[in-house]
Amino acid sequence: IKQHLQHQDDDNDDDGVTITIHQFIDSSIHSFVYTLNQTMMNSNASISMLMAASLLFLLGLPSSIHSFSPSSILQRNHQHQHHRTPLVVVVHSSSLAEFQDEAVGEGEDQQQEAEEAEEYVTLTKEEFEFRLQEQLEKLRAVDATSKAMSKEDLKVVFEDKDIIVIDKPAGILTLGGKDGHNNLADVVFKNFDIDLPTCDHMVVQRLPMDVSGVIALAKNMDANRRMNGAFRERKVIRKYEVLVAGHVKKSEGVISLPLMRDYECPPYVRISTRNHQLMMLVLEEERGIKKKYLEMPKDSRTQYAVMSREELDGQPVTRLAVTMLTGRYHQLNCHLAALGHPIVGDLVYSVDGDALPDGGLTDEETTTLVKNRNRASEDVQRAINEIVKSKGMGPCVHHREIQFRHPLDKFETMNFVSEAPF
Repeated sequence: IKQHLQHQDDDNDDDGVTITIHQFIDSSIHSFVYTLNQTMMNSNASISMLMAASLLFLLGLPSSIHSFSPSSILQRNHQHQHHRTPLVVVVHSSSLAEFQDEAVGEGEDQQQEAEEAEEYVTLTKEEFEFRLQEQLEKLRAVDATSKAMSKEDLKVVFEDKDIIVIDKPAGILTLGGKDGHNNLADVVFKNFDIDLPTCDHMVVQRLPMDVSGVIALAKNMDANRRMNGAFRERKVIRKYEVLVAGHVKKSEGVISLPLMRDYECPPYVRISTRNHQLMMLVLEEERGIKKKYLEMPKDSRTQYAVMSREELDGQPVTRLAVTMLTGRYHQLNCHLAALGHPIVGDLVYSVDGDALPDGGLTDEETTTLVKNRNRASEDVQRAINEIVKSKGMGPCVHHREIQFRHPLDKFETMNFVSEAPF
């Protein structure tokens, strides 16, 4: 604002108006900074208090000075050419005093909540690390079963000098990791003309071991950089086909629930709530658990549409077309479990799994955060889990479609579709 006023001041000689406004802005900023300093010196200060102070300033200042925006000043100068009365702004301190009282009260409430959270959390650092290592060992054991493949086993959907698209089967890792397990990238790297130093450089997207479907791999560094950029900027459309427990009542919808690491069942995720965020602070600050396992909540959105309502050996299931509007770790698994319709074959996020059921939500939270009266009951979920085990089925998740612009030809849009094996 001051810069705009300075430009207007260069063209107009109404110094009274401009100087008075400059003084008002300087005074407002000074008061704002002083208030922030005093707030930060308070031992009970919290980030939300600082955010509230910032929001008050940003909302309050424009409303106080809207009457002397540059355009208004010019109009006023034109209307009162013969009456150059300086514009005087009166700033009341009552609003600031009320805000300070509210901020102190909020800080005390949050301090009390933090203390209550500390009393509620019984998990120790040793227990957390034991649970984490136990689950990591299980995951490593599963990775070790990644099946071997040959060139003849690969189903090539498309190939040119820059990219290759494979219809990946379930049961094989995309990358082998430090343990060097059987993986798709290594098979492609050894059997096709790839101009990259290692198979790791080919991978611009990953599909979990148990997920089948189309996957695009880069064949040179230019394609690698541009494909990574397209995924990072969310310019790639990815659609999944999944089978979930129960009959989904709504024909379509968007699940918009933030995700966080589950401190009770690491390394899995759960739906983030305020209470759980307070628990995380206690675990980090009081229990000394590493911060990398206590990530802040991440915005997560999943769009779904019902393709058909079916039955699996007499149990209700629904086939969904799903688009991940964000790409978070275990997003599909946790979101669909929170919706009340866990993925068929997902023995981690469904009832009795290693992760918490219902995305970690309580009964009360499921009624307020996810309004769905047609949730698959625990009995239905258990019955489906038994069917899955008897048939040797894995999670019914298939990466059905991928659409993107060719990395070296921005005018060519490419779309690849694969039929689900279930």
